[in-house]
Amino acid sequence: MKTFAEHVERLPELDRRHVSAEVPTAFFREIAESGTFAWLPFEYNLVLTRAVAAALGTRRTHEFFVSLMRASFETPLLKGLVEAVLRLKGNDPSVMLQWVSRGFELMFKDAGAWSVVERKVGAASMEVSGLPAAAVRDRVWLESVASALSALYLLAHVRGVTVIRDVDVERGRAEFRLRWA
Repeated sequence: MKTFAEHVERLPELDRRHVSAEVPTAFFREIAESGTFAWLPFEYNLVLTRAVAAALGTRRTHEFFVSLMRASFETPLLKGLVEAVLRLKGNDPSVMLQWVSRGFELMFKDAGAWSVVERKVGAASMEVSGLPAAAVRDRVWLESVASALSALYLLAHVRGVTVIRDVDVERGRAEFRLRWA
């Protein structure tokens, strides 16, 4: 959430004000005061995601979440590793999906189990099961995840698209399909 809030802070002033108008001040304060590995309520992510979407519109929201995910892969800790894997494996975005699934599980406590369910040339699928009802019912949040996954194409230097393939509200399950060329 700290990275998310910092990314919001990098938006142009007018956009930041629009996002902030949708988010209780206490959320930002609690995010800022939380420790590096503190768990914050999952709802904070939902609220902030919806606020970004309301302020930026569809296209810019997609770009925001692509940029947010890409920034996480370009940290000093991960950048060299990502580049090395892509040199060894070629321009295949799916090689990073396993890391993404583990990363989501680290970011979101008790918010589902993420796994790669299919991987083949030019396509892959990622599934999450056990999502909180508020997340699986929230199309904006699901779209933000699809957008974040689209950052993998930029890192692999390929063109691609990510779609929400299936949603099962009762099981708290969503599947994302990635295709690239």
